[in-house]
Amino acid sequence: MALAVRLTNISKSYRRTKAVKKISLEIPRGVLFGFIGPDGAGKSTLLKIIAGILTYDQGELEVLGQKVRNEREAEIVKPKLCLMPQGLGVNLYQELSVEENLDFFGRLRLVPENELSLRKMELLKLTGLLPFRDRRAKHLSGGMKQKLALICSLIHEPELIILDEPTTGVDPVSREDFWTLLAHLVAERGVTALVSTTYLEEAERFDQISLIHEGRCLAKGSPKEILKLARGKAYLVEAKDPLETLKKLSSSGLRPFPFPEGLKVFVPQGLEIEDRQNFQEVPVDLQDVVLSLTFEESEKGSKERIELSELLAPQKSFKTKSSLRPTS
Repeated sequence: MALAVRLTNISKSYRRTKAVKKISLEIPRGVLFGFIGPDGAGKSTLLKIIAGILTYDQGELEVLGQKVRNEREAEIVKPKLCLMPQGLGVNLYQELSVEENLDFFGRLRLVPENELSLRKMELLKLTGLLPFRDRRAKHLSGGMKQKLALICSLIHEPELIILDEPTTGVDPVSREDFWTLLAHLVAERGVTALVSTTYLEEAERFDQISLIHEGRCLAKGSPKEILKLARGKAYLVEAKDPLETLKKLSSSGLRPFPFPEGLKVFVPQGLEIEDRQNFQEVPVDLQDVVLSLTFEESEKGSKERIELSELLAPQKSFKTKSSLRPTS
């Protein structure tokens, strides 16, 4: 399968801070690929490197078949991609209308006028922004700004779209609309989309994901494959005194999370809990996988990379669910 992006041992530091640590990834063309991790994990740095607007310290980078080793080579590939930076409509001109923003970016990308008119109408209809074509960007809602920012990035029909946390700060309905639009673009137009997010619940949206933690790629694969990497079990703990139970679990080396029904806790393999009287097993989720992999990483002396093939041993298969239900 042809690759959109190949990263080989890519590293990047800001003075003494190592933002990206020897990440190697191969991303096929025509997929919706997610970089998932907390703030400060290195996702934005990695996306900027792929987009060619940030240099890397070591490693090798290939984007859409073009090796990117310097600024000149980065300029060769830039016309074939787009980058939508983090923030609600930060790449928009707030005093311009919806249509004026599209015209500006289309002409900036040297799109012929007759093609620009056709593409503009198609994208406005696709996003539902046609009735608002004369509204200034500053008067749009957060969700509408993100839709406009996306289609401004798409006006030159790039092969690769790079979106840095596009759903952060967007209401649930607009977020759902955004994902529907993105899935349509990947399925119907065959573009490759790289999207970063801090929301673990968005993992099911992607064909493939990479878990990024402290500058490292902990694992890469489909959401179902990633779920199988959890070495341990997840429990829902009923607690009459939640605060006391929280302290007790935390003192045992666990990281409990509050839930309406009690406390959710993941117990890594090899960590023994004496009193499990009120523990009810529930399906693991991606948060549990992250806890499992980071626990194993610390146990192995901060290993640089945990390989998917090394961890994906035959074991119980879990379904991806957002709700907590006891396992049978």
